[in-house]
Amino acid sequence: MLDYQEEITCLEKHLLALAQPPMAIPNTAVFTQNAYCKKHGSYEQRIREFNVISCVASHSTCPDCIRDKIAALRQAQQENDKRLSEQQIIRLMQGLNLPPRFQSATLNNFEPINQEAAHCLKVCQG
Repeated sequence: MLDYQEEITCLEKHLLALAQPPMAIPNTAVFTQNAYCKKHGSYEQRIREFNVISCVASHSTCPDCIRDKIAALRQAQQENDKRLSEQQIIRLMQGLNLPPRFQSATLNNFEPINQEAAHCLKVCQG
């Protein structure tokens, strides 16, 4: 099974190929026709027929549907990356064995008790 990035790359190559003239393949013929996508409307569809077996043909997909799929895959990849990052943070935090009283401590709720602590907080917050 392809991962998100591999599938995105494959679809981008397919989209790029549709923007170029059709590649010449021996014993095949390519022609175009207007096709209709229920979501995006009309587009130019490429059909490649095999000269040896005329009943076998490949049809190109709506380019806008391909773009939509790429966008959806990118979104899914970002969500997956975020989920994995959150899981990694949880694993790391569990491995620290912090006492319960410090588990909710962050830079946002840190209260400096002197000038040096305030300076350190500013440095850490960037």
